[in-house]
Amino acid sequence: MIKRISAILMAVCMIACCFTGCGDDKDKGGKQANVDTAYFDNIPVDLVGSTVRFASWRDHTADECASVIEGFIDLTGIDVEMEIYPEAQYVAKLQAQIAADDAPDVIVENGTIATLLQVLQPIENAGIDPKDKFWDQNAIPYYTFGGKTYAVNGANSYNRLAASIITYNVEFFETYGIKTPDEYIKENNWTWETFKQCMKDIRNAPADGDNNNTSLDVQQFLNAYGAQWINFNTETGKYENISTNTNLFDCYKYILEISESNLAYTPSGMTTSGIPDGTGVMCLTSAFALRKNGYYKNVDPATVAYTKLPKRNASDENYPGTYIASRTYGLCEGSKNPLAAGYFIRYFLDDNNYDMDEVYLNESSAKLAKDQLKNGDFSIYMCEGTIYRVLYPNGMPQVFMNPVVKGSSSQITTNIATVSGTLDNCIQEANAIIDKTIEEYK
Repeated sequence: MIKRISAILMAVCMIACCFTGCGDDKDKGGKQANVDTAYFDNIPVDLVGSTVRFASWRDHTADECASVIEGFIDLTGIDVEMEIYPEAQYVAKLQAQIAADDAPDVIVENGTIATLLQVLQPIENAGIDPKDKFWDQNAIPYYTFGGKTYAVNGANSYNRLAASIITYNVEFFETYGIKTPDEYIKENNWTWETFKQCMKDIRNAPADGDNNNTSLDVQQFLNAYGAQWINFNTETGKYENISTNTNLFDCYKYILEISESNLAYTPSGMTTSGIPDGTGVMCLTSAFALRKNGYYKNVDPATVAYTKLPKRNASDENYPGTYIASRTYGLCEGSKNPLAAGYFIRYFLDDNNYDMDEVYLNESSAKLAKDQLKNGDFSIYMCEGTIYRVLYPNGMPQVFMNPVVKGSSSQITTNIATVSGTLDNCIQEANAIIDKTIEEYK
């Protein structure tokens, strides 16, 4: 009877639309014209009118996701309630909510799976099939433990984070006649060596020397070139220490030589250093800088160029761009509305529901992000931060690298070994969390 009434009501609505005009799909809650809504046709009647609680440190009702959330509500009749938790206390807050039998439903994983696993339940409990091609199949093995998957992202979702990028002040390069990264790219000669030359040209320009800065974020540099401290072995389902790899050594050697030559500021994690505050000229940073609400949201896009990181050598086949930062979504342990949460995750992670003009700064930044995402490769998935936080929940992930970053280029091997010892303890605890989770949900 309920289904019959619903069908009649829908028919009436469709007839009304024919006479009054409903507008195109893009005007309705942010949905785009090519959205496939068939997946949502068979939502159980008892979910209509229920609420999905979405916990994040960002208020998605006030950014580019706002119209998407509205679109989901309009399409499904399921309400969405945002709950804002401080990012630094995210896991602790979730644990407290679970203990109080007041858990949210949908939670976000942002490079913290080893710790967040403590508050996740299998995504299959939300009615999601991880083998569905809608989901990013490259990422699935890194979130699957004991045969069950605990977090997902859409295969074409902008919520994946693209590779690190280079930004530079266009006017500065033009004023002092400095060859730009893009000019080097056209010559197929944008390499570690010409990147260093570019830094020298900036430093030697006759402008105010205090502002002739290049900022090179250490973590982003390591990410881009796959310089891993830790690997997640998808065959054993465990983390392992691989800090003796030569790639890690080579990347640190390059970074420290630049720092010792005073060619660049080399922070770890301070990705906004430089251009946004007006003190810098060139910046190696996260692709979050490409977002309309990202690092450069208060900077005139016309004054800044965005481009790829250099190759190591001109003969290399591709520019780095395959590193995809961890960003997935899962079902909180203790969720009261798991199936509705599954429908929401599916809708939220479908790019067709977004207006990309609201996501990226401009057309060129959108193109670069798309190019960087195209070749996403989770085989160089960087998990040092999540591992470090297992034993040091209130510590910044960059801290464990300080002995190397603040040491000299002649001490790299010794200092890597020091950091490696700290990580061994963290890895042991992270693998114990995996074992406990597998046992709980076997």
